[in-house]
Amino acid sequence: MGFMLGANNLGPGVAPLIIAPVLMAVGWRDAFWLVAIVGAVIGTVVWLVLPAPLDTDISEDPEAALQPLASEHSRAAVFKSASVWKFAILFCLANMSAYGLMTWVPSYLLNDKGLSLIDTGIFAAIPFIVTALATIVGGRLVDKYFHDRARILLVPCMATSAVLLFLMTTADTVAMFTFYETLALGISGLCSMSIFAMPLRALPSEFLGSGMGLINGCGQFAGFITPLVMGWMVDQFSYMAAFGVLVGATSAAALVAMIVPQTPAKF
Repeated sequence: MGFMLGANNLGPGVAPLIIAPVLMAVGWRDAFWLVAIVGAVIGTVVWLVLPAPLDTDISEDPEAALQPLASEHSRAAVFKSASVWKFAILFCLANMSAYGLMTWVPSYLLNDKGLSLIDTGIFAAIPFIVTALATIVGGRLVDKYFHDRARILLVPCMATSAVLLFLMTTADTVAMFTFYETLALGISGLCSMSIFAMPLRALPSEFLGSGMGLINGCGQFAGFITPLVMGWMVDQFSYMAAFGVLVGATSAAALVAMIVPQTPAKF
């Protein structure tokens, strides 16, 4: 799971390095067409190489299949679970920093700092490449040391990330801004698998999709709301005020991390 979630950060890390020179060469409109074509090709390849679905006797619980009413009741209980919602809110708050930086740092570097498109691509890529590696390392840490004590990793990492994001807003140079941004995202990446590990272990297998779908859906909701809020902050105040929203969200994530369950028995 760490490798999979790390790839989610690797995409935003690699994309600016590829897209920036493409934009310089062909312009915005043709760049969109190229991305669409490449995406269609990759989607086709993935469709062809993914393994077939598991056999029914492996992927389904025969007893659950014989009790549809009980299953429906249990599925509803998943969506009413306080523990599931705690992790969902935590993932939403934790994701706000990544989505906010992904969407607004490039325009900040271009418009406020006057960087070239190529330089913007390089500076925008560095934090997410580091975060991808940190997420993989974090998955290993969870397996080895923190699988039943998520808060010990989550709370200090989120709190430290919030402090680093604050320092980022005070940076005078692009280099220092990127340095603090990279550290903030990297440290947040170290604990990101802690958000997934407990629900993956605690939820019944037949309802894992429902529970994790809710948690991940709230995480993706951050990708909808954060750019809107930060855009309004940029219009009304400044880029640094907009980045301050991420400081608040990450601080709130550290607080929520204090109340999430740490073992399946308490889930």
